[in-house]
Amino acid sequence: MINHNIQLNAALNFSLLVDNLLCDGQLHRVATQLKPNSKNGWYIAFSESPTLVMGDWQTGITEIWKPDGYKQTHQERIDIQQAIKTAELLRAESYAIATHQARDIYRHAKPVTKHQYLTKKAINAPSVIRYKDNLLIIPLVDYSLTKPELVNVQTINDQGFKKFNKGGRVTGLCCPIALPVNEPLRRLYIAEGFSTAVSVYQITGHSVLAAMNANNLGPVAKIARQRWPDIEIIITGDDDYLTERKTGINPGKDKAINAASMIRAKTAFPPFTFEQKLAGLTDWNDFEQSLSTKAVS
Repeated sequence: MINHNIQLNAALNFSLLVDNLLCDGQLHRVATQLKPNSKNGWYIAFSESPTLVMGDWQTGITEIWKPDGYKQTHQERIDIQQAIKTAELLRAESYAIATHQARDIYRHAKPVTKHQYLTKKAINAPSVIRYKDNLLIIPLVDYSLTKPELVNVQTINDQGFKKFNKGGRVTGLCCPIALPVNEPLRRLYIAEGFSTAVSVYQITGHSVLAAMNANNLGPVAKIARQRWPDIEIIITGDDDYLTERKTGINPGKDKAINAASMIRAKTAFPPFTFEQKLAGLTDWNDFEQSLSTKAVS
């Protein structure tokens, strides 16, 4: 007999936002704790098996869950592999559609001259950024390819609301800031968000990759090290001090340190005073706006 409550708890522990599970052998897309407004999560539950197949297209993680001690039949293993293959095909189809849309958006957008978000963040517009319908268009590039390609975009409105193209890939993608085309790259910085990356460039004068979020620092760092095996790479993380005071966890620092350890890189965090941390300053854009000191080395 299938215990649906235990199955549901497994889905919730995987960070899927679900109230119940449909045990029909079909793939169902759902929201996740990481992205509650997007259906990046998915699961497949079966009517005759307690096994639960689930995944997150945002992180690329897939998990096959079954009760402790349960032995799957040969047919169940076949069904599970088919379920995973179905999920991969649907993800590939979703990515392909989103990539086509992203390239169309970027192609029809115009170079940026000014924008309220840029003014608010006190940053200049990098040459790769575009503008359309009062939105900044941030290109997300895949540098794991021999010839890097635009795969997705992020839009930012006047109020700073950010949105990735629906159904598109994010993991491993980044926005290049001042990356040389015909010159050797000797030092590279990797930052979380777009405005932070631009600030790091304005402070250091060196090329930067914007990973777009803390969870993507690791995947982007791995790709960067594979592409540029001999250069110096520095992960410029955020310092989520107030979050650490409340929860004991500092996501910005932790993710940056983990990413750096994977690829033999250095880390650099904003040298805020205690008062600045209490005021909620967290990243290099905050630092650049509050001080003019050259602090990244």
